Amino acid sequence: MNTIIEFENQLHILHEIDQAILAARSLDEIAHAALRHIRRLVDCQRAHVVIFEAESPDATIFATDANMPPRFQPGTQIHKEDLGRSELLEQGLIDWVSDITKLSPLPKALEIPKSEGVRSFVRIPFLAHNELIGFLSLGSEDEEAFDSDDLEIASQVADSLAVAFYQNRLSAQIQQQSNELERVKLAASLRAVTDALHSTLKLEGVLDLLLQNLIEVVPYNSASVMLMKGERFHVITTRGHPDRESALEINLCEACDPLLAGITRSRAPLVISDTRTDRRYQGYAGTGYARSWLGVPLISRDGNVIGVMTIDHHKPSVYSDYDAEIAFTFAGYAMTAIENATLFEKVNQLAITDELTGLYNRRYLFELGEREFNRARRFHRPLSVIMLDIDHFKHFNDNFGHATGDDVLREVAARTLRNIRDIDLVGRYGGGEFLVFLPETRLVGAIRGARRVF
Repeated sequence: MNTIIEFENQLHILHEIDQAILAARSLDEIAHAALRHIRRLVDCQRAHVVIFEAESPDATIFATDANMPPRFQPGTQIHKEDLGRSELLEQGLIDWVSDITKLSPLPKALEIPKSEGVRSFVRIPFLAHNELIGFLSLGSEDEEAFDSDDLEIASQVADSLAVAFYQNRLSAQIQQQSNELERVKLAASLRAVTDALHSTLKLEGVLDLLLQNLIEVVPYNSASVMLMKGERFHVITTRGHPDRESALEINLCEACDPLLAGITRSRAPLVISDTRTDRRYQGYAGTGYARSWLGVPLISRDGNVIGVMTIDHHKPSVYSDYDAEIAFTFAGYAMTAIENATLFEKVNQLAITDELTGLYNRRYLFELGEREFNRARRFHRPLSVIMLDIDHFKHFNDNFGHATGDDVLREVAARTLRNIRDIDLVGRYGGGEFLVFLPETRLVGAIRGARRVF
């Protein structure tokens, strides 16, 4: 339970970091928000953000925490070659050194930290469109101060920085390419998306809000978000589709759909100017009206395409590369929402699951059982309950050991799941005891159900 509470605390702090970064109105605020919060999660004495100059071999220390020495302050420029090991960062890899005193040769950029007592450090790159924007650097006066959990947390913060910095750069480009009305509209939509991310951790709710705000800056008749499950893309939310229920049942094989295969392979947006002249477009149920089509990948933190956001329009040649860039930014927000929601669901799942067997735990099983009992009584429907108890389980543990006993519990749980219906509920009652709730089942059916299990 302590692990669950700790995981929940980390999740909420990471959510606060996302809020602070996305709410910041300047790059300086973004960087300082990240540094201010990350030390709540990772034990370190030094932290700073370095940004690479566009089309320049130089990098600039953009923001530091209060513990950095005067010679290592914001505005200090560093030649990329002096950073040392920069090839790791350019490849999107984490630069992790457990003891700086053992690093040979020592890069010039690390001479000052070493002289100030830094022993271990980690540099986490943040990228957009495979372009290295900068990195988050953490240092400690202790050797081997950071572990894989610290790197995981720091990587999530770096991902938030990447989205925020890229959004800032994109906003600057938009201001140069759009008139004042378009800039105001886009800024309002980006702010609305930020508010949506702050408002809920439920996946479908956030994605619905994202699609609602996307239409303010990129027009469409219908839009969908698909996520990869196994080897197929499944629609998890849609907007504007003439038959929403049918759309939510769509699942597509990546290898069988040229558009999805192309997006997954290139990991970049794909624009179809006219679906009637592009043979790659195969059409989807109820979207025969579509003439223009735009697909945008959802790219996870580890660089994998885990989904695709699609939009279409009844007129041809509606979407440009500029629209694709804006949609890609919105997809980045969708990716943040998906990862946050996944973490949130994981916490909730841990709270209701028996760790050993993967079944519902006793508390949640009783909660579900109470609902089924009240439903059966209210609508005068049958409900049966099977109690399973492993004979002489304590004696078995004493003779063969608890590890073997755990194997028995897992096998009983697996066998029970294989032999019950989808509507049945099974959980671990305690020790070697299990409960199975059988809705819409009378005594005769319950007896048959028990015999199927064993």
